[in-house]
Amino acid sequence: MDRLTLCFPGYQGCSIGFTEAHRRNDEGRALVEELSRLGIHCLPEVTPECQACLCGSIWLTETAGEQALAAGVPLIHYCWDLYPWQLEGTYPGAWKSHLWQPYLQQLRQCVEVWVPSVCTQKRVQQFAHTDAHVILSAVHPWTHEVSDQGYIVDVMRPYPDPLCGSVAQACKELDLPCVETQAALPWGEYQKTISGATLLVSAYDEASTGGLSLLEGYYLGKPVLISDSPWLGASDYFGDRAAYFHAGDRDHLREQIRRLYEDRRTPDPASLRVARNWVETTYSNAAMAARMVRRLQEVL
Repeated sequence: MDRLTLCFPGYQGCSIGFTEAHRRNDEGRALVEELSRLGIHCLPEVTPECQACLCGSIWLTETAGEQALAAGVPLIHYCWDLYPWQLEGTYPGAWKSHLWQPYLQQLRQCVEVWVPSVCTQKRVQQFAHTDAHVILSAVHPWTHEVSDQGYIVDVMRPYPDPLCGSVAQACKELDLPCVETQAALPWGEYQKTISGATLLVSAYDEASTGGLSLLEGYYLGKPVLISDSPWLGASDYFGDRAAYFHAGDRDHLREQIRRLYEDRRTPDPASLRVARNWVETTYSNAAMAARMVRRLQEVL
């Protein structure tokens, strides 16, 4: 396509190119650089040369919406997640319903909605009454000294899902140590925790990606166990590379944890190279940028 100028605003620590998978400035910049290589020039604010505006998060709804409207350019939303409990405002903290209603209105009115998984696409169709296009997210793998310290990691942050706490409960019944990251560990402690795990688990019935920690750990050679719920987006990312348990079945979850724990083995160098190459190739910023550009060609 001819070179296109895109308003792609940032948020707080990220000056440009912000999505929920690009919260740090270096991550957003890396995605913007890959878009530039493909002919998409990104700016943090709308200027007269912009042909479109991309809002990467609910936190930018007001800013992006006002800028796109004032400039008269098409608005695209990358909607990271859309859960019933968010819209109902039933979970304490930042997830208040008053943030989501204006967001839903923009999703209905914008030229296109992008989502990171099929289950999120279905929620957009259900709650915003519009279609959405799946753009699989990038992940930012890192290296660390890897070991097997004999504990299970629940990668999910706590929110009102029927399987919240189920990994810790299963491990308690199996007399196995469990670490619940709650998406809140300091960076160094987080890296150490993932690098030392025996198994990474995402057990929720619903999560837009199932946690990108799964891909970070898989890159290090860690096995992954996920629910086969149609509302868990991790299956979109892993396919048959992950182990599964029956959605909502706590007994099967416990049995799969036990089996994978007892059958664990250190990945051989060849297998680890294959895993790393797959993550780097499929979920790099370059791959995500290519997915974005292909869709921009169709939309604009």
